[in-house]
Amino acid sequence: MKGQRKKFPFRHFNGSQTMTAPRNSDEAEDRLAPLRPAYLRRLTLRQAEVAHAAAIAGTRTLQDDELREIHRTAHSMGSSAAIYGYARLSEAARAAERILEDPVSTGDARAECLARLAREAETILTPKS
Repeated sequence: MKGQRKKFPFRHFNGSQTMTAPRNSDEAEDRLAPLRPAYLRRLTLRQAEVAHAAAIAGTRTLQDDELREIHRTAHSMGSSAAIYGYARLSEAARAAERILEDPVSTGDARAECLARLAREAETILTPKS
């Protein structure tokens, strides 16, 4: 196995386990730096989708196709945020997923959760002065 990276366990906040996590955040930062600009471009688009869905959810019931699409977006945001080290964004995305999966959740609860997710993404996208 010369030249191969040793796998080791990493436990996510939801209890699942991955065997390829970086050993420390510095290693993750260095290895992900070339990919981060493309990730941030995708996050910009996803943030706009989530903000739009939050506005809709606050005024009417999301249609099944809209619900599936925004759930997929939240899921993608949660996974990629965890990979890039944005824990608060990942947690907000997982919370949105849970609300969207709950058949008895209200439009207001969905709108609030999606708005939180949009705000967390905006925090990452806003340049720090």
